[in-house]
Amino acid sequence: MHKHATFLPPTESDGPPLGFFRPSSSHSYHSHPTVAQPNTRFSHSDLSRIVSKLEIVEFRFSAGSHSATTIPALSRAICSQNTLENVILNVPVDDKALEHLSMLPSLKVLTVTLSERSRPRTRSILPTDPLFRNVEVLGFKTSDLGLVTNLLRPRDQIFHTFRLYNYKRLTSKAAVTFLDVLASRSRTQPLQEITFSSGDFSHPVPVDQMASEAPRYRLSYETLQPLMVFGSLRSLNIEWSEQVSLDDDEVAKLARSWPSLQAFNIYCGRGGYPPFSTKYPTLLGLLSLVTCCPKLHTVSLPLDATQVPEVKKAKPCKTNFACLIVPESPIDQALPVAEFLFKYVPCVTAVDARFLMPPGTNFQQISAYEQAWQEVEILLEEFNDLLSDPVTESWMLEGILV
Repeated sequence: MHKHATFLPPTESDGPPLGFFRPSSSHSYHSHPTVAQPNTRFSHSDLSRIVSKLEIVEFRFSAGSHSATTIPALSRAICSQNTLENVILNVPVDDKALEHLSMLPSLKVLTVTLSERSRPRTRSILPTDPLFRNVEVLGFKTSDLGLVTNLLRPRDQIFHTFRLYNYKRLTSKAAVTFLDVLASRSRTQPLQEITFSSGDFSHPVPVDQMASEAPRYRLSYETLQPLMVFGSLRSLNIEWSEQVSLDDDEVAKLARSWPSLQAFNIYCGRGGYPPFSTKYPTLLGLLSLVTCCPKLHTVSLPLDATQVPEVKKAKPCKTNFACLIVPESPIDQALPVAEFLFKYVPCVTAVDARFLMPPGTNFQQISAYEQAWQEVEILLEEFNDLLSDPVTESWMLEGILV
């Protein structure tokens, strides 16, 4: 049985950008030959014929702007799939397409791009259609935040996940406004996952421009504070293409609001390194996070590891994540950082340092940071090897464990 079906955009030289189709029986979407050529214009009958032969649980469609007329036919075709659980349409859809999609009995995930033509009727279709009570996960992919907030009205159906992918730069004020609306209109929902992406990571803003614009686009505690009402949250994923500004106390306040958190991921595209700086949590903030959220299995957090804070009366945390992701994180000396992690966050055995390098980046400085984080990972491996060695004398680890 084919579990996944994907339409992908062709190149400009391939003719009309109407996408092409790849069926797959695994999570590898690109390992099978195409069923239709990239320059094929799919009619309703073509789509129905192709899709009707498959039993799929996930359907993805991504195409160019000329494919807008294909969407109604596409939505009608996939409505025959009683097993379909996940629909991702990376093209604008209108009311008619949304109406067809709402008829899918097993739908759990819906990610769409809302077009201007969907504005008049979407507000009545999504909140009131009883078939949407089967939707456990509903996400919107749009650059129109106003349209999304219009859909976030109290309703009967239950939302476990909210996902928004916005490819335009958002100011801090706009993000606060939107997340506040999300919190106020969805506070009765048992939200377990919130994914919020803002900005274009593939086209970073030059460093000098970013330095002057940083206050307007910075992600801060005030931005995330509205989400603290969701006490059942298990996964928070923030992709922010600008600076992040958080301190240890703010991270601790956020962590205490989400005791069941299993994934805490903040990816930022602009670091706090010269020629401008920002406020980052230290290793103490990381310790507060993993202590307040013992169920964490995924952590990504920008850190200021240039200094290692003194810890009083802290016990090693009992979290289970092995890889610590530290985007845009400055560091000076690897040894004290590795000793801190080994002593207080012993589950960490790997470190993934990620740096986006916009025009104007001090590449020499970033290279030094990357090398230091690599040394941290090597030291952690050596410490764990010593700890697991039955012949290791206790005095060999005394300086670290005491």
